[in-house]
Amino acid sequence: MRIKIDRRYRLEKAVSKDENRVALQHVKIEGNRAIATDGHILADVPIKRGKSGKRNRLLKYKAWKKLVAKEKKSYETEFIESDFTEDLPIPYPNWKKVVPDGFSHKFELGINARLLYNLSQALGEDRVRLSIDQSSSKVAILVEPFESESSGEKGLIMPVRIESK
Repeated sequence: MRIKIDRRYRLEKAVSKDENRVALQHVKIEGNRAIATDGHILADVPIKRGKSGKRNRLLKYKAWKKLVAKEKKSYETEFIESDFTEDLPIPYPNWKKVVPDGFSHKFELGINARLLYNLSQALGEDRVRLSIDQSSSKVAILVEPFESESSGEKGLIMPVRIESK
């Protein structure tokens, strides 16, 4: 099966490394999409597939790592049958069930992910709570430790403009 994917997508960051979560240690190839999840985050990105492979498959993490090891603008490779798995002890989760249908009460806010990461590191936290106050014309995002036993540390991150394509 031939797959082509843009280099900016880093699904290896979303694949589970937990040996107890065998199904989540795979990248699901479904239609013209590649899906990866570790149970906490989910990434769904477009891919291009060759004419020969149209069925849904589970690509082993080791095979995915071979693909992204190449230094190119986009990755394109031919996977062999042993790069895929068919028989997992538990099935890959139904990822579509966790994706909200239509986002009917949508509120859009752009966040620079690197700034959020840097701020969480500055606060000494791996997990943070985001709070948004819309009561005035100013919008800022309050970033606080996720745990209830904090020492009052907090930070602010400014939203970024969402440009229409």
